[in-house]
Amino acid sequence: MNKKTIAIIVAVLVIAAGLVALYFYKVPQQSTASWKTYTNKEYGYHVEYPATWFVDVCGSSDGVSVENFFDVCISAKSPSEDKIAADESFQIIVQKALYPSIDEELHSEFYSGAEATVGEGAGSIGTLEKMKIDGADAARFTLTCAEGAGCQTPQIIILKNGNLYRIFFGLDYEKNKQTFDKILSTFKFDK
Repeated sequence: MNKKTIAIIVAVLVIAAGLVALYFYKVPQQSTASWKTYTNKEYGYHVEYPATWFVDVCGSSDGVSVENFFDVCISAKSPSEDKIAADESFQIIVQKALYPSIDEELHSEFYSGAEATVGEGAGSIGTLEKMKIDGADAARFTLTCAEGAGCQTPQIIILKNGNLYRIFFGLDYEKNKQTFDKILSTFKFDK
C-alpha cells in the first residue's frame, strides 16, 4: 500500500470514530412527555412547561384581561418554600400590537425616544435575532442597560393576529437555557 491510500484509510477511520462518538455521547435532549400544558383560549396559544412548575395569573388579581392586557407567570417552586424561583420562571404578556410589523414595534419602543418598558435603566437593544415562532414573525433580543438592571435575559416578542406576545425568561437564563429553549419550542398558536 502506498502512503496516499494509508492516509485516506486513516482519515475515514477518524471520521467514522468521530461519528460513532457523537452518536453515543451526544447530550440527551430534554423530553416534554411529562410536561404540563398551559392553554390560553382567549389569545389562542398554548405552551408546555415542566410538570414541577406552576401557573399563576400575575397581571390582574381575578385572572381576567384588563384593557387589552393579559399576564401569566409560569415558574418552579422553591424547594424550601412555596415561593417563585425567579431564575426558573417565564412570563407571557399579551397586549394589542401598535404596529403591523416586528420592525415597527421594535423601532417605536427602542428607537423613537420612548423609554423601554422593561426596567430601570433599560434603553436600547443589545442583541437582536429575528425569527419565526409557529409561523409568526418574532424577535429575540437583549437590552443594553445600566449595570445590575437584569437586562441580559433574552426577551421574545411575537406578532400574531394584531396581538404582541412578550415572553420574558427567568433571571439566570444561561443556567436554564436548555429548559427555556425547550419551553419556547413548544409555544404554538391555536387559531
